[in-house]
Amino acid sequence: MSNFFLHIIRVLFSPAMVMLFVLLGMIACREIDETPPTITLNGSDSVSMVLNGEYNEQGAEAVDDTEGNITSKLYIENNVDVNKVGYYNVIYKAVDESGNEAQSVTRSVEVYNEAEIYTDDYLASDWQENTTTDTCLFFTTVLIDSSLNNRILFTNFACDSGYSAFADISDNLLLIPYQKYDDTASYTVFLGSGTINDSLLIFKYNKEVDSVTTYWNSSYERMK
Repeated sequence: MSNFFLHIIRVLFSPAMVMLFVLLGMIACREIDETPPTITLNGSDSVSMVLNGEYNEQGAEAVDDTEGNITSKLYIENNVDVNKVGYYNVIYKAVDESGNEAQSVTRSVEVYNEAEIYTDDYLASDWQENTTTDTCLFFTTVLIDSSLNNRILFTNFACDSGYSAFADISDNLLLIPYQKYDDTASYTVFLGSGTINDSLLIFKYNKEVDSVTTYWNSSYERMK
């Protein structure tokens, strides 16, 4: 019987068993990781960018109390459409090796048209060149194009609420590109250029109706 107990003791205290007990002890003493990582944005949590430009991703940093820096595990949800005016969210997420998910962090992004400073109601005055009687006054609203930077829209144009038009801005220059309006009986074409500032638009344009062209001057004054 004494030999049996001696054999048991030798087995229990063999190097392999000692190592097994050490490993089991380490596992038993190991704390369960239930702490999620934290995410910190690089730069501001709110940014603005010009329509049709390039979004510059500033990124973020993710840190875990057990694993340290886990920025490489960041997942970024980016729905920014640089070709459409609007407000968007970029969302940053991260999960550590224990499956703990960080509180997501959001950066808001505004995509804007630089011409929005001109949006307002205007009193328009049009007069035909080489005449003294062919003039008109009307109201129009200047809006922005939601997909092309520095393009504005006129809700009324050329003395007629049936016409709308668009123009492109470069610094203080205003260009009315060729634009044609058709109906079943006739067509109308506009083309012109001028200047623009924060309260006044002055330009000339050609109005062609069924191959007959007239030449017009316009002054649009922002309403106070």
